[in-house]
Amino acid sequence: MLRRILVKELEMMISEEKPLSMLCCSVMNGLTYEYIQEDKFDVYVENGLLVKDVLEFQSSDSPVVVTRYVMYALKDEIWRIPAMKLTLRAMNRVGRADESVDRIIGGLLDYSEEEIDEYIDAGRRNIYCKK
Repeated sequence: MLRRILVKELEMMISEEKPLSMLCCSVMNGLTYEYIQEDKFDVYVENGLLVKDVLEFQSSDSPVVVTRYVMYALKDEIWRIPAMKLTLRAMNRVGRADESVDRIIGGLLDYSEEEIDEYIDAGRRNIYCKK
């Protein structure tokens, strides 16, 4: 399933249908991040179609866990990367995502309002309403 999602993300980026993709994985310090298969996207960074940036956070709950965000943007949409990094830093500082953060991230990833609403509604059932 994850492989299909990555293939679809990459296809949408190559066809310039999607301005920004973000891959994320949390791992123990010292391990590789092969799970998110950066190499599939990096070929397009090397040929100049995509721009790549990485942001990593060490978990406050466990000093050996690192979360890695890898962002790929179309060259003309590079402004989305610093905006996403600012949003992720704010989310990390607060310690969790909330509806506002999810809406900003969804917008930066170019999801429609309807898609973002569906994601938020699913989150309310699973995350936001848990006490």
